[in-house]
Amino acid sequence: MGVATVWIRLNNAFCYNHTESGSRKISLMPTHQPLSKATVAQVRAQCDRILASRVFALAKRHSAFLNYVVNAKLEGRADQLKEFTLGIDVFEKDENFDPSSDSIVRVEASRLRAKLREYYEDEGAGDLLRIDIPKGHYVPVFRPLNAPHVAPHSRQNLYLGVVITIFLLVIAFVYFGNQTTKQEPNLVTESEQLPSPSSLAVLPLRDWSRLPEEYFSEAMTDAIISSLAKIPTLRVTSLTSVMQYSDTETPIPEIGRALGVAYILEGSIFHDNELVRITTQLIASDTDEHVWSSTFERPMLDLLSMQNEVATAVAAQISDELLPSSTSPAEPMNPAAYDAYMKGRYFFNQFTANGYRRGMHFFQEAINIEPDYAEAYAGLASCHCLLAGHGLELVSPVIAIPQAHAMALKALSINPDLAEPHAFLGIINFKFDWDTDAAEAMLARAIDLNPSLYQAYVWQSQLLEAMSRNEEAIDRARYAKQLNPLSLAASLNLGWQMYQAGKYIEASAEIDSLIEFNPTFWGGHWARGHIYKQHEMYGKAIEEFELAIKHGGGHSLSMSALGHTFAVAGMLDEAREIITELETLSKDVYVSPFHVATVYAGLNEADSMFEWLERAYLVRARSLAWLHVVKEMKPYHHDARFQSLLQRIGVHSNSDPKPQAPRNL
Repeated sequence: MGVATVWIRLNNAFCYNHTESGSRKISLMPTHQPLSKATVAQVRAQCDRILASRVFALAKRHSAFLNYVVNAKLEGRADQLKEFTLGIDVFEKDENFDPSSDSIVRVEASRLRAKLREYYEDEGAGDLLRIDIPKGHYVPVFRPLNAPHVAPHSRQNLYLGVVITIFLLVIAFVYFGNQTTKQEPNLVTESEQLPSPSSLAVLPLRDWSRLPEEYFSEAMTDAIISSLAKIPTLRVTSLTSVMQYSDTETPIPEIGRALGVAYILEGSIFHDNELVRITTQLIASDTDEHVWSSTFERPMLDLLSMQNEVATAVAAQISDELLPSSTSPAEPMNPAAYDAYMKGRYFFNQFTANGYRRGMHFFQEAINIEPDYAEAYAGLASCHCLLAGHGLELVSPVIAIPQAHAMALKALSINPDLAEPHAFLGIINFKFDWDTDAAEAMLARAIDLNPSLYQAYVWQSQLLEAMSRNEEAIDRARYAKQLNPLSLAASLNLGWQMYQAGKYIEASAEIDSLIEFNPTFWGGHWARGHIYKQHEMYGKAIEEFELAIKHGGGHSLSMSALGHTFAVAGMLDEAREIITELETLSKDVYVSPFHVATVYAGLNEADSMFEWLERAYLVRARSLAWLHVVKEMKPYHHDARFQSLLQRIGVHSNSDPKPQAPRNL
C-alpha cells in the first residue's frame, strides 16, 4: 500500500489520521477550523486574494510594495526589508537614495497600511488570515483570525461527539501507547538542546532615532556581535540567524530554544550627527528574566570604543571567566569612514551578487576617507573572494582572487588580529592555491581569533571533504550550523557533507528541512536533485534542478547538474542543449569550464571532458579542489589524464594533520 493516509470523519466534527510511514495523530477539530499558524501556501493565497481585490486592483505601486515584503518574509529575507533597500528595489531609486531626505518609502508604507485596513473592513472582512505591516516597520506579520461562526450542535450530536471522542482516545492510547512518533524535520532541531551556559545571541537593535537609517542599526548589531565573538570561551550566534528576529514579537524563551543559547541581548539605538546612545538588556532565555541592563553613550568618533565596552560589560554579566585578560583602547575613527564601512557591511550581509558589489563600493569609499582602515580592506577581500568562490562562481578567479588576496594581506598588515582576512586567505589557499597545509593553518588562526566565526568551520568542513575525511567534515559542518542555526548556507553545507559521506537518509532529512524552511532557496533544490540522481530517480532530479535554476537565476552550477542528469538519463539531445546554453551564457558572464566538463562527463565524451577540465585548470576553477571526490567524475579515476590532472592539483591526500577540532558546546 506504500505511504497512505486514511481519514475517518465522524459527525463532521472529529477526525483521525494515521500515516503508515509512522506519523500518527488524533485530532478533534471543528468543521470550520481556525488557523493556529499560517503556512507559506496560506499566506501566498491570502496575498493573491488581497492583490486581486477591488481595493488593490488599480493600486499598482502598493500592490508591488505588498507583494515584495510578503515574499521577502516568506523567503527568509526579512532582514533586507529596510528603507534603503525598499527605495531601490520597489521604488526604483538609485544608490544615492537617502531616506533621511526622501520619505517615499515611509509615505507609501503609510498608504499601504491604510489600503490594508480598507480591504479588511470591506472585502476581506470574512478572511481567516490578516496581513499587516506594523507602524514603524516594514516586515509584515501574518495573523490568523477567528473562524466563521458555526451553529452549535444539538444536544444529541454533542453527546454522540463526546462518546466518539472518548472511544477514539481509548483506542489511541491502547494502540499507539508504546509506539514512538516520527518527528517532522526542522531546520533548527539540532540547536534545540540544553544550551551552553556561555552562549549568547544579540537581537537586532531597534533604531529609535528621529530619522532612522536601516543600515546603521544592523551594522551596529553586527559590530557588537563581532566584538563579543572575539571572547574565546563565549559562543555567539551569527548575524544571519538573529536577523530572522528583526521586528519580531516572538517570546524570548522561544528564540533561545531555536538558537540554542542561554542568554539573549536586546536593545535599542539612538543616533544623530554627533552622538550615539545604545540601551541594552541581558535576558536569561529559559526564564525570560532580566539579568542586567545598561545605557552607553558616546560621540560618533568613539563608536569602536563603545562596541568594545558593550561587549566587555555583557561578558562580565554572564561570567567573570569570559572577560578578556586585557583590552586595547580603540583608535578614534572618522565618522564618515565608519558610516561608509557600516553601509558596506550591510550590503555584504545580504549574501547576494548585487550585495557584494554594493558592499565593495562602500568599503572602497571608507578606504578613500581613511586609507589605513583595516576592516574596510577585509571587507573588500571578502567581497572579491565570494564573487569568485561563492557557490555561483560569478567572477573568473583569475580576476577576483588576486584582488582578494592583496586586500586580505593589506588588512592584516594594518591589524594582524582580524579573523576574517585569515579565513578568506585560508579559503584562497584551499580552493585556488590547492595548498591544504596553508589553508588549515589560516582557518585555525581565524578560529583562534574569533571562535564564533561560523564560515571558518564551513570552510574547514569543505577542506576535509576534499581530503575524504567525511566524518570530520560532518562534525565541522554541524558545529557551523549550531553557531548559525538559521543560516541557509550552513544547513545546505551540513546536508551536502552528509550526502558526500554516503549518508543519504540523513542528508535527505536535512535538505527536506531546509526546503521546508525556505522553498525558494536554490541550494536546497540543487542538493535534493543530487540525492535523487544518486538513486537514479532522474525524473525527480530533473524537476529539482529546474527549480534550482528558476530560483537561482539560471546560474551555471545548477545548469551543469541538470545537463549531467539529462545525459545519464539517456536524454542526450537535452544534455547537448545545456552545453550550448552554457557556451552562449559564457559570452556575457563567467561560466566555470568545470561545469561544461561535468555535462561531457555524463555524455561519456572523455576527450571533450578533459579539454574543458584543462581549461578549468588554467583559470583555477574552484571546483577542481574537490576533483577526486566529485561523484560525476568517478568513472574517469583510472584514466591517465585524470591522474595527471589530480597530481598537478595535489588536493587528494587523506592523511594530512587534522584541522583544529571545535570546542565542546
